[in-house]
Amino acid sequence: MSSTLHPVGRCLLTLAVVCFLATQLISITAPVQANVGTQSSNNTTAEGPFQILASADRDSARNTTKIPFTTYNPSGTTTYNVSAGAPPVAFDTTGFTEQSASVYAPRTDAYRKRLTTDIHVPYADDWVSNPDELRVVSAGNNTTRNITTGTGVTYPVMNGYYALGQIEPRNGWLPTRNAVITEGDNPRVTNPVRVEVNRGEFLSYEARNGQALDEFTTNLNHSRIPSGSPTVDQWYDDGSGITVQSSFSNRSFTVVDDHWVGVARTSPGAYSDEQFILSPDGVSIFAPSDFWVTEPSDWERTIEDGCKVTRTVTVIRNGNLTTVQRTTYYDVRQWERWNLVDTDTNQDVSVGGSSARQTGSSSYQVSDPRSGTISASHEVEVTLRRSWGNSSHPQCTWSRSETLTPESTADHTAEASVSRPDELSITVHAVDRQRLNQIFVTVNGSQDLNGQPVGRIRLSTLASDKFETIYGPWRFYPVRLYDSIEERTPNGTEDLPGSFNQPVPSDHVPHMYRDFAALGNWSKEGPMLLTVTRREIGAWGTEPALPQDVVHRNNSAPFYSVYGGRTYMTDAEIRLLQANAEDIFGNDIDVSVERISYQEPQLDMQSDGKTVYVRLFDPNTGTGLGGRTLNLTGTDRSHVVTNATGWAVVTANTSFVSATFAGTPVLRGSAPFYSGVRSNHYATIFALERSGDLYLWLGRMIHEALLVVEWLALLLFLTWYKLVFRPTDKHGAS
Repeated sequence: MSSTLHPVGRCLLTLAVVCFLATQLISITAPVQANVGTQSSNNTTAEGPFQILASADRDSARNTTKIPFTTYNPSGTTTYNVSAGAPPVAFDTTGFTEQSASVYAPRTDAYRKRLTTDIHVPYADDWVSNPDELRVVSAGNNTTRNITTGTGVTYPVMNGYYALGQIEPRNGWLPTRNAVITEGDNPRVTNPVRVEVNRGEFLSYEARNGQALDEFTTNLNHSRIPSGSPTVDQWYDDGSGITVQSSFSNRSFTVVDDHWVGVARTSPGAYSDEQFILSPDGVSIFAPSDFWVTEPSDWERTIEDGCKVTRTVTVIRNGNLTTVQRTTYYDVRQWERWNLVDTDTNQDVSVGGSSARQTGSSSYQVSDPRSGTISASHEVEVTLRRSWGNSSHPQCTWSRSETLTPESTADHTAEASVSRPDELSITVHAVDRQRLNQIFVTVNGSQDLNGQPVGRIRLSTLASDKFETIYGPWRFYPVRLYDSIEERTPNGTEDLPGSFNQPVPSDHVPHMYRDFAALGNWSKEGPMLLTVTRREIGAWGTEPALPQDVVHRNNSAPFYSVYGGRTYMTDAEIRLLQANAEDIFGNDIDVSVERISYQEPQLDMQSDGKTVYVRLFDPNTGTGLGGRTLNLTGTDRSHVVTNATGWAVVTANTSFVSATFAGTPVLRGSAPFYSGVRSNHYATIFALERSGDLYLWLGRMIHEALLVVEWLALLLFLTWYKLVFRPTDKHGAS
């Protein structure tokens, strides 16, 4: 049998290999779209980019296999695996595409670090070529870059995401791809023509909540009620409703029903341990309400012979006029008419006794909130005109009427705590040393939610475009408040499922979200390259209770009182450092910058016998530095404090003496600041006094050596004697 394949067979084999390789290539380069089903309710459509906001939903793909995911870094494209158990991601520092949001949503949760960060969720990707002229103006490492457009706007770049300032309503982040940035001190974009920016469609977090709030705008014919809140406590209460009675028709009517009011969310604000945390400088409250109203039906009935009419009539009987009584029976029609004249509503919202001003159909603004109770009260008053009576013979015909104004009231309360304004103060120490520049941030005051929680601290310099943003430990996870909405009418109920899509399908509704507070680590970003080497804990924060299935740290976190370390900023940049800070609500925190320049001191030592004289002084002025502590070795004291002229006197107990000045403490010292210095000294006179020991040791060594020589000489003599005078075998004598 021939070993050569038939040409057709070779073609088939080649085609099979090509198909196999193509399949493998596609499986490597194309992200696998997870088959994500409904998460916590059959009434919620789980697919869609806004699923990234549903933090408390069980992540259906969290325990599935890894999928390839592509990002773009300075050296080019990087493909890595997004696996089960992926950590939560931050909206503040992540630029999402619609595709990436769909990848993350079923696998992990996302949070924002500040409540003023308006999340923008993309729902349609659109990659645009050549958006601007790009050039790199500064760089810190392989994953952080600053990009400047031809219009002079500077964008920091994180893993290929171009951060925009206030000119773009995207939370500052526009995803890019294909950018290749060089390494080194002068990085640049090597392929600006190929750079693409995602300028697709997106919707902000606040706008999405506004969409959901509009779903509850009252329509008198129906009431929309949230249905299914698997992760959130009951956030609304039912009203009393209105029922009217009629003794005439022996009927009762439900005029107003499915009446409710609630407190859904606050903005800016978060929910923590069964209470809202509010900004002291004003807050918006979403307090939706709804009801339906119907007019009672008319009624009538006929009573046969219900009207008896007796009258006296004159008749001729036997030729004579006479009066007689005649009775006639008529049918009676009893009737009742209802007319809904008017429906009047009124809603009041207050926070800690401070009344709120209505700014929308269900939104309210409080400019001076106080800790206490958020109260939402919704009243419905209807004006009913009722008339009833009999229609028959005029003697049996009558009618009555009345006007009724019954009311239904719905009330809901929630606890609120207002953070304290001006609680914190921050001092930034910009340290200029000869060989090391440092930045330290000192935070004074309470950083918990009832104090003034740190949102971010931004460091920048007037000498360059470098910056650093330090984020506090607080995290805020959006959690949806319901699965679906029930549309109720007097005739029945229709369920409207929740949707994560945009636009929302006509037979679905968007979700509304509430932000739950959590704790994480302090974090930082930016090209200043601040290497944190010093962290001093001022207090510990305990993480509030979170709904089940939120992906988070689930433990306590430190509130740092000191945070900072080394920076690679130049001396000019460190001298022109500036800083500002905000709490989680965007309110300013008082920040001061202290610039510290260190000088190099000099440390001289001399001795007189065992007495050693040490002097610490400023070499520029010759002034002694008094009151400084010196650490010593080889002396009778381990440390000593210099006198007013910078001198210190100690007694040596070895020939080698060392003195060290640690330097002025950067955070607890006072000007002028001096760097650390060390000096060594050899006490020669003291060494001569110790020389007798050396001579004694040498004498003993010589003595021992002579003993060894003597024993060796004796051994050699005995060996020689044995060899020379040993007996012979022949004579038996020596």
